[in-house]
Amino acid sequence: MLIPEYFLETCSRRPEHPAIIDRDEVVTWSSLAVRIEAVRRWLRDNGVRRHDRVVLQAPTNVTTVCLVWACLLDGLTVVPVHQDLTPTQVQHVIDDCDPALVCASTDLVEAVTVPNGHAVTPPTGLVHADLDPCPSRADADDLALLIYTSGTTGAPKGIRCPHRQVATAARTVHDCLGYREDDVILCRLPLSFDYGLYQVLMSAIRGGTVVLHGGGPRDRNLVRDIACHGVTVVPVVPSMAAMLLTLQRRDRLETTIRLFTNTGARLSPEVADQLLAAFPGSQYASMYGMTECKRISILPVDEYKDHPDSVGRALPGTRVQIVNDCGVALPAGEHGEITVSGQTVMDGYWNVPNTSTGRFRPTPDGLTLFTGDRGWMDPDGRIHLLGRDDDIVKHHGVRICLQEIEVAAEAIPGVDAVIALKPDSDSAPLEVAYCGTASPEFLAQQFDLVLDRARRPQLIHLLPQIPLTRNGKPDRAAAAAAVHARS
Repeated sequence: MLIPEYFLETCSRRPEHPAIIDRDEVVTWSSLAVRIEAVRRWLRDNGVRRHDRVVLQAPTNVTTVCLVWACLLDGLTVVPVHQDLTPTQVQHVIDDCDPALVCASTDLVEAVTVPNGHAVTPPTGLVHADLDPCPSRADADDLALLIYTSGTTGAPKGIRCPHRQVATAARTVHDCLGYREDDVILCRLPLSFDYGLYQVLMSAIRGGTVVLHGGGPRDRNLVRDIACHGVTVVPVVPSMAAMLLTLQRRDRLETTIRLFTNTGARLSPEVADQLLAAFPGSQYASMYGMTECKRISILPVDEYKDHPDSVGRALPGTRVQIVNDCGVALPAGEHGEITVSGQTVMDGYWNVPNTSTGRFRPTPDGLTLFTGDRGWMDPDGRIHLLGRDDDIVKHHGVRICLQEIEVAAEAIPGVDAVIALKPDSDSAPLEVAYCGTASPEFLAQQFDLVLDRARRPQLIHLLPQIPLTRNGKPDRAAAAAAVHARS
């Protein structure tokens, strides 16, 4: 089944069960279906037809959810963009993917040009008489999503995500994590971030409930909202985990959280352990993935205690190999680049051919994704991450993964968040920026105890906070700029 078919089946099977909670509004699956039918009509009235692309500015609210489902049901391609992107950044996406429609805020609508379509604000006050949803018009090979990379290694590129791969990825992750129909899933992550968007998609498989939480001023009540709505599943990135720990130290509330998940930006075992202690009864699933193939591996919750540094084995139907610089598979224990093939590898980048030297490489069995991530595999098939190629540096001739420094710092008491800066040259000093209550002198003493000389930072900078990307990941370039601005 494709994701739109799961949606229609769930609307029929669980019509009165809550699908979405947004602030104080509870939307059942049947009422969500009615709203979506109105949006489908609105899209057609705006001249959008099957296979067209719809650029969607995606705040975390019910309207965005309705627009996403309406597009997926009608065989349109959703192109989600973060609500904080500048008009120039959104214009790059528009020029690249040539959408029929841009649906965004008034300010953005007035600022962008859509050469072969038009820009409108989201629909409001729609009424539709049909109570039964129309059938899905999507096929397995249709593009469900076109998700643009963050552009940290060049101009953002759109990742082609067909319905077939999206459905396989969503169902596989859903089953491996053991999502249940009585789950209440917190979505504090942006819907422009696939980690957030897939929470909505996976909720349709069994008919669970998603609590939309847009962040901002509401974050001060995040743990209270979790308790109030009976949240059971909480996907986190490191910045969100730190926020939850701070709020729970203040609120000390009983919650029904049974599962924390993490992907995108690595959550250190120290922080994961603190979450489990702060929210009794919860478990933790460490995951590894990227938008180019959604998810690569998941560490089962019952293996976390014995293997806290692993991100688990390859998902069912996914083949992971560690290869050397020539693309030759390496044995267990040896370090190299992580490659992925299988049913969840997406179709490549928009308007970029798949070549034998690119990220997506054609093979007799389909596409193989060369992730750019470094890692190794233990004899039992568990994957251990070392960092991205971009995070591997040479310092005085020694190859160093910046994450090694970050992991060591995160284990030091009084460090709330940390990021190692990329040196400008082989001879430049290693620098680390952090926020917390520990002093730079104390960190230096601890580094002397846990890191060899080649990996010890020579410069340690205390910042009020660690800069984050729009998806809540630590921003290495912004941190370096913040450090240099203070020096």
